[in-house]
Amino acid sequence: MEIFSINTGYINMKSKFHWFPEYKEIQRYPVLSYLIRLKNKNILFDTGLSQDGIDDIGVLNKFVTIEVGQDYKFTQQLKLIGIDCGDIDYVINSHLHFDHCGNNRKFIKSKFLIQKDELTALKNNSRNPSYIKAINLQLCQQIEDGYSIFEDNSARLFKAKGHTAGHQILVIESGYNVAIFLGDSCYFDDKTQKLKLFGGLGITANNDAVAFIENIIKIYADKKIKFFYNHDINFNKYNDENIELITSELIKYKFGGIKNE
Repeated sequence: MEIFSINTGYINMKSKFHWFPEYKEIQRYPVLSYLIRLKNKNILFDTGLSQDGIDDIGVLNKFVTIEVGQDYKFTQQLKLIGIDCGDIDYVINSHLHFDHCGNNRKFIKSKFLIQKDELTALKNNSRNPSYIKAINLQLCQQIEDGYSIFEDNSARLFKAKGHTAGHQILVIESGYNVAIFLGDSCYFDDKTQKLKLFGGLGITANNDAVAFIENIIKIYADKKIKFFYNHDINFNKYNDENIELITSELIKYKFGGIKNE
């Protein structure tokens, strides 16, 4: 398993809309996409911000500004990994807000996996600025909770709603390693060693999402777990021998074969 963290741009937020309550002095949040190489397949978890249509976010323009410059051009970063948009087998959107599926239309050959409840939420919130230009519905395959990408259940999609009605997380098991992609459901706080809910934008997250993910952690208690979330303010600041910094906005994560690696 190989995982690449791709920064697609930044969201600058006014103080009262911070996602991380304990970091009130920080106003600039990366918007990350993750490329996973597993079983000779390329899986993309969220496609991030796009250079197209970023001015079309309605009332959100009062609270946020978006940075999507050439430094964060998505296709160029994929080329640094050695692939292009046509090489992506699966695109998974954690949810259908504009900052998580902005580049969806670039993947015309990929299979899209979206929770049925999230597609319903999109249709019911057509005037919500968070959903504007979110996705081409013709590209989607609606799935149910617990969907398995491979027959061996090594990569599964679970609903962890709260942020949106059909928000999903991706859990991948590869040998002794487990990668959990949390999207906007919650994040792991290094200080407290606990999962915490995202704040911001007046959205009340569901504590059930945290409880659900905590149960998943218990299932894999004998394995090495790594969390990935899409607004990781420290994504390029880690001092870890298992992380390779390709550029300041593109990171490769290495996984050892045993738990202690």
